[in-house]
Amino acid sequence: MSLYAGAILLTELLMVAMMYHVAYYPGFTRVEKRWYLLMFISVFFCAGAEFVAKQFDSCGPSFALPLTILTVLQFSLSPMLPVFFGGALGLYRPAIIVGTAFCLHALAESVLAPFGLIFYFDEAGKYIRGPYYIIYEIAYLISLAFLFVSMIAVSRRFKRRDLPTIIMVFVLLAAAIVPLILFRVHTDYIGIGLCGALCYIYYNDLVQEDIQEKTAANQEKMYHMQEHTISAMSRTSRLSVMYGGSQTALPSYFGTVNQTRAEVSEVS
Repeated sequence: MSLYAGAILLTELLMVAMMYHVAYYPGFTRVEKRWYLLMFISVFFCAGAEFVAKQFDSCGPSFALPLTILTVLQFSLSPMLPVFFGGALGLYRPAIIVGTAFCLHALAESVLAPFGLIFYFDEAGKYIRGPYYIIYEIAYLISLAFLFVSMIAVSRRFKRRDLPTIIMVFVLLAAAIVPLILFRVHTDYIGIGLCGALCYIYYNDLVQEDIQEKTAANQEKMYHMQEHTISAMSRTSRLSVMYGGSQTALPSYFGTVNQTRAEVSEVS
């Protein structure tokens, strides 16, 4: 097994593990699960499509058509990966807008593929970049820019606690993409898969921390309200005894008790 085949195998196994975790994790809503699953399934497909295309490269013209279809799907999906991640983080509107733009890119890939303008397979079945391959590169750069902006936007919600993670993600992406650009070493999807898993784990921890903080704050507020209620009821009981059991002279105390009970029921 080659080093590249081993990297793809690790990527596919990692994506299967992440898909399983997302599907059975109870801490996400259905919408969040849908976005995360779209991201991990897309990485799984793109990594597998790239591997198959490389294995059958230069295998003759009979493979040109299926490999063209597979490559079009891969080129159409790969820029969408940051969009799916942005949706999983709650940036639904920006994700839908940018995703719609990338659908136009996917349409361009499909329309231009028969003419070999972005890529094509020659008579020997060898993959060759076309004169307008820059269209795919621009889409890829835009998707990376969207990832960066999305993580910065979400960082505000988490009070910049995820800044080290943002740095690590972009170091990993650079380590995965630079060898592809300079040396044609295909480490891109193993890097993307690791970044996706890292972001999923870390942002999930941040969300759970925020939920625990809110729960603790609400519990503390309820405790103080209940303490205030008990104190008010105790004072009311003592004054009721002083006035011979009559409650008509104690409207202010009963008003305090009723108001506090209403506040407790709102919090609970």
